[in-house]
Amino acid sequence: MKRLENPGAVLAGFFGSYTPEQARAILWDMYCHAHCSADEDLGEFGRKELLAGYEALGRLIDAAYGVYCEKTRI
Repeated sequence: MKRLENPGAVLAGFFGSYTPEQARAILWDMYCHAHCSADEDLGEFGRKELLAGYEALGRLIDAAYGVYCEKTRI
């Protein structure tokens, strides 16, 4: 995986476009659409992995927002 050259700029761009609540809402919609798909359409991940990934990405959003706030003094 390629390492980002300026992760702070990525965070600023993301949180300049979305609040953490909006990001979680989008993530929830993505999870619901994937979860409601037929089993054969899920690809390599099953429903258990989708839920675990949803929860992990939610925590990642919260952590990234915390770092963003510290860096920008929000």
